[in-house]
Amino acid sequence: MGYQELKEVLRTEFADIYVDDDRWPEAYCDSRNVKAIVLGADPSNPSGKRFQYAFGLEDQKSRYFSPIKSNLDVLGLKLDDLYFQDICRNYFTRVTYGLPRRRWISAATKWPPYLKEELDSHRRISSDIPVLVTTEIILEALAPEVHSRSTPNKDYYRNCIFIEPKQSKLERTLIPFFRHHDDALASWGNYAKAVEEAVRRG
Repeated sequence: MGYQELKEVLRTEFADIYVDDDRWPEAYCDSRNVKAIVLGADPSNPSGKRFQYAFGLEDQKSRYFSPIKSNLDVLGLKLDDLYFQDICRNYFTRVTYGLPRRRWISAATKWPPYLKEELDSHRRISSDIPVLVTTEIILEALAPEVHSRSTPNKDYYRNCIFIEPKQSKLERTLIPFFRHHDDALASWGNYAKAVEEAVRRG
């Protein structure tokens, strides 16, 4: 199924939440040596802005990127080390957590085959490059047998747990890398070291 077929599925099955607009942001990558993939949920935002790149990275001071940048800084990662994309490239009628959770997840589960193909076919992204997942709802879409709404986010951080490739629809390591201030890497030293090591191995 190509992107046109995907759009038709989203348009018909999710008409209550899907914005019928083909101006999807592109992935942002200015790297010859990608060390990690940074994955957002979708480009929807309270202002209804349309972005050229994921996370609004046409403006590197974007407010939608700044919470993630502080975590990247802890790891010493820079923009040109990374590949930025959203699991859902389309816009929704409201921001991710403003939608019914099950509806968003149902829509998001249509996307992994496309994202996997995009990543696997990219000549600068090897198969062992990990995915930094910026919000927990993405984990439920990509690894539903491992993560659910009842999974405490802090369990990952306290125990330095990642989701293994065999447990993920992307067949890559998924690293919780949440943007909420409670999950700031600066407050989780052991976890930050584990993430840094995983990125280095990748």
